[in-house]
Amino acid sequence: MENNKKRFGALDFVILVVLILCAAVFALRLGYKEQISGEELTAKYAISFCVDDVRYTTADAFVKGDRVYVATDDTYIGVFERLDSNNPAAYFDENSNTKVYYPEGTRVDLTGTIISEGVMNDDGYFAGGSYFLAPGKKITIYTGHVFVDIVLTDIYEYAQ
Repeated sequence: MENNKKRFGALDFVILVVLILCAAVFALRLGYKEQISGEELTAKYAISFCVDDVRYTTADAFVKGDRVYVATDDTYIGVFERLDSNNPAAYFDENSNTKVYYPEGTRVDLTGTIISEGVMNDDGYFAGGSYFLAPGKKITIYTGHVFVDIVLTDIYEYAQ
């Protein structure tokens, strides 16, 4: 009779280590997902944004109560609340080395606020518990009335 004794080899050890690591990563990810999606952590936040150098009619396209979506993946991030400022846009004229304003009624800079429900934790703000937003981030948004690039300037807890 032949001796068919099975031994524990190096490949068996590597496979075992990989399985243990996969289980650990899965457990950590599951715990993190529960941490940011917990109902008790969800609150309302105000997202301040700016839009630079757009047509003056764009200000009229921001309608209070419009649902706001990220254009790249149709993610809902909140409801448009208000325009905070509507100022004439400016550009830097290299010939005169000065800041020059566009004529009134042509181009404007806007700032506004979106009300969002989500989670704020040590890693940042997550609209709807999963879509990461942070001040300085540039995103393209759309509503039923406007499609525009915005830069987020601040995210803070909304006090009604």
